[in-house]
Amino acid sequence: MNYEEIDWAEASKCSAGLAIEEKLTVSVSKIIGVSGNIVRGNKDKPLKTEQLPYKVQISSARKIYVVLYDVAAQRGWLADGASVLLHLVRTQVVQEPYGGPGCLFDPKVFSHPEIDSGPNAAANALKEDQNMKHIILREFDSYENEKISHPQPKIVSTTDNQSNYEPPGQEIPDPDKGVKEVYKRTCFKELVSKAWSTLEQIHDYEVDLATSHNVKNLRFQSRPTLEGYEFMDIVSAEHSLTRRAVTLESNGKAWVNLAKQIRAVTLFGRHFGEMYRPAETVRAQTCKLWQNAPPGHEYLAVPISLLKEIKASSRRKGDFGEDSSKIAEALDWLPSEQGFNTCGKKCTRSHDHVQTLHPSWPMKRNPRSANSKQTDILAKINGAIIFGISGHLDTSKLKFLSTVEARPEITHNDSGLGSSLQISSPNNSNGTDSGVDVDMTG
Repeated sequence: MNYEEIDWAEASKCSAGLAIEEKLTVSVSKIIGVSGNIVRGNKDKPLKTEQLPYKVQISSARKIYVVLYDVAAQRGWLADGASVLLHLVRTQVVQEPYGGPGCLFDPKVFSHPEIDSGPNAAANALKEDQNMKHIILREFDSYENEKISHPQPKIVSTTDNQSNYEPPGQEIPDPDKGVKEVYKRTCFKELVSKAWSTLEQIHDYEVDLATSHNVKNLRFQSRPTLEGYEFMDIVSAEHSLTRRAVTLESNGKAWVNLAKQIRAVTLFGRHFGEMYRPAETVRAQTCKLWQNAPPGHEYLAVPISLLKEIKASSRRKGDFGEDSSKIAEALDWLPSEQGFNTCGKKCTRSHDHVQTLHPSWPMKRNPRSANSKQTDILAKINGAIIFGISGHLDTSKLKFLSTVEARPEITHNDSGLGSSLQISSPNNSNGTDSGVDVDMTG
């Protein structure tokens, strides 16, 4: 990810028919208030005032899901909260107000995750001692009075046997010598903790919206809409976050309910880059159109490791049993085997690389074999999959978007969240899940 290139999504504000409230006011450790009338009052809703230890914050973020939706490329990436925290703060240290002149962040010194570090790569990088201490800003803060010891005057004898005081050599102390400058240092850990506080509040707010009967009754939509917040609002340390919305017209219809069911936080932005892409071994066996998640088609790329966590979490909550083919509550995923087949340079597009989610089938149409098929797929493959409705690509959209996103003065780099993400078929997998391969060289 080229962090200098990430830009404002400029998505439309939510209308009253989409969201009950438009703005969420945040502070470092608690929600101050929300606009609108259909919410519980602060007296009925306890505020979070406890500040969790830093490493507990990271562990908690790891359990939150976030959709990063690129409104320019019209595609989404599902990631865990720890990975998103790393992206947020890495963006902050190269953009205002923390980045720019005076910023001391050194990407050569910062310890980025290794490519083969697995699903916890970002969390481990955030908890690494060297990274936590990395100084971002050093600013003058104040003056502090400094105590200075002055020698006591000594008694001397005179010829008339009278005692007089003889002052030391310097009779008048210099007032400037009693003051020292105090500088405030801001480290990487502090920025991460502030970003986590904001992300946590947004997540709690999303859960509150999803579980409020009033909201459920008012959130009928004629077209599927993805609601969320500006990625750059958090980067810019905005005090008030305005809820945004993007209408999904094509493949986005297939996964928007997944984002809602898993209470995912959605952050909108532009130029996120290639957050996940196949490992070179798989890339060489894949036709050019599918070597990356195709832009312009509203696909959602999801790491297999996250799908496993989502399913395990839903089962622990009692949403469904062991034999279910559901991936989340009310959503079935019946894997398409051909979606994991590799294709070559002479690909005839006979393989549909897109996986489809369905509303839960009635019990009689949910055979045990369907769950077995999903279990086998999750056990045998690594990397990520793409959710959508159809694998048919409109090449005119691919060409148009690649032109729009290009900026001649800066070359787009990989996001770093998954520069060598392995997408393997059951035939070439070793049966172990290495999770998301990560390289955050920025």
